[in-house]
Amino acid sequence: MQSLQFPRSNLEKVKKLYLNLVYGRYDLNLTGSSLVLHPNSKVSFNSYLNSFYESYWEQYTTLSSITLSVKFKGDCIISIYRDSPMNGCYLLLDSHLVSSEMKTIELNLSLDDLIPDSGRIFIDIDSKDTHTEIESIEFCIPNTIDKKLSIGLCTFNKEDFLCQNLESLVDLSKKLPNLSKIIIVNQGDLFSNKKLVKLIEANPTLIQVYKQGNLGGAGGFTRTLYEASQNEISDLHLLMDDDIILDANVIKTAFCFASLAKREIAVGGQMLDLLRPNFMHEYGGKLDHNGNIKAIFHNLDVADMANFHLFNKVTKIDYNAWWFCMIPTKKIAEINLPAPIFIRGDDLEYGLRLKNNGVETVGLPGVALWHEPFYAKIGGWQTYYDFRNRMILTSSYEQLKSENVNKLFLKIYNLLLCHDYQSVKLILEAINDFAKGTALFDVPANEVHKKVSDIAKKFAPVSLESTVFNPAGENELKPKWISTERRINFAKQTMLLYMNDFSKHKAKHLWDRDVAPQNVACKPYIKTNGIQSYFYLYSPDKEIFRQLLSEILKARKTYINAIKEDNWNTINEYKKFDFWKTIFS
Repeated sequence: MQSLQFPRSNLEKVKKLYLNLVYGRYDLNLTGSSLVLHPNSKVSFNSYLNSFYESYWEQYTTLSSITLSVKFKGDCIISIYRDSPMNGCYLLLDSHLVSSEMKTIELNLSLDDLIPDSGRIFIDIDSKDTHTEIESIEFCIPNTIDKKLSIGLCTFNKEDFLCQNLESLVDLSKKLPNLSKIIIVNQGDLFSNKKLVKLIEANPTLIQVYKQGNLGGAGGFTRTLYEASQNEISDLHLLMDDDIILDANVIKTAFCFASLAKREIAVGGQMLDLLRPNFMHEYGGKLDHNGNIKAIFHNLDVADMANFHLFNKVTKIDYNAWWFCMIPTKKIAEINLPAPIFIRGDDLEYGLRLKNNGVETVGLPGVALWHEPFYAKIGGWQTYYDFRNRMILTSSYEQLKSENVNKLFLKIYNLLLCHDYQSVKLILEAINDFAKGTALFDVPANEVHKKVSDIAKKFAPVSLESTVFNPAGENELKPKWISTERRINFAKQTMLLYMNDFSKHKAKHLWDRDVAPQNVACKPYIKTNGIQSYFYLYSPDKEIFRQLLSEILKARKTYINAIKEDNWNTINEYKKFDFWKTIFS
């Protein structure tokens, strides 16, 4: 079910995601093939990536006992612990293992007790007077799993990342014969990476490549769902980003978990922050009544043992993003395919649809990957899709409500007073396109995307290669305007920006979190994030300000009318296999 992973990085904060040295020394083979404990040394696998999350297996599967299989050579004591919400941390079993040859032993562990309990299981290894080499440690069950797994990857000109991950998946197929097919949808240039081309050609029965125009992430992932469902090649289909870093063994864990589930479930994997690799970006997502996303366990340090108690019991989610989400294949035919929204929100909507059709999405802790965080870049054309697709979502589901008009336009007006003309224009375009209803889908997606990309370029802030950043101090920052004074201050700043040219004033330096009308105060400013991965200059422009102010007033009426008219009530027609078949053909 689960193979313990050994660190493949020398970064201490990454190592702690795998194991912790209690005392003594250990050596690591960075290929991940073995761990060597020096005499009188101890390591603990009380870690985020190597814990066995018993409470999840207990709630969702029929698991009653497991076997710990250890391949080792040397002299050591293996201790197995349970950490539970009810009874804290206590010893389940320990065993003294001795062998002068490489040997596999099995320790049987019943999960039943006089006092019922469950939580998170982890192991410690304590070497005695000799070196102890550990080649593998696995949590196993005697069951045979006959189900088949397919994996769908959507790629757009990220061949190096794709090649690296495809190599791991081909290796996984040798250990997991249940992996029947890897579907790659290439929406970019023809592959030119020789290593990648050779890998695909060497595995013709395992890897299937589909070349198609750029239909966005939604169109790419939908193609893999379509092919997996129509060709009946698997029982479970894993949607996975091409530009991630992961140990492919977590796929096996997710597959076993889904295969042994008492009922059909989708299994999600967590996103770790590639730039801060010991921090979780998102465990999974919850939706509020307006379709806004709340990322669960965002910014959680998963190298810190003080946070592990959060995973000792099951945490519910509404959906899991498609950087890693495993779906029952037969359910795809029952609930149809995503809508052709190009990008952003397809995974969210599909997770909600699965939930409404009795398929819960479960985030299994430890099934994790690293991905570049979204804060590393500011939103460009993505802003259009974020707003438009959320408006479509809330208009398509009775359990959700369209965002209050005053709340939405307060956001837009804040952006206008902060000279973020790109975001304002993109959101207004999103409102205008949303108002078209499903007729919007009659326009080819690439035409819509070109229009949106052109707007993003035309209204973009000035990108600075680098700068000496001197952020405004606490004494220079002003408190957020309360509602009673906001209207007056908005009117004052609107009049100033409408009548005057402030573009020649000296630019302030503001962290992204501090950008607000009261801190901008009509002046230019340079914005960056905490890791300073970008520097953007936002300057007031009287003519653009006047233009957008007029468009905002029109868009407000458009939004109100669009909500009343309900032009998205036929969207389900655009989720059907026949609709997508026409596009793919």
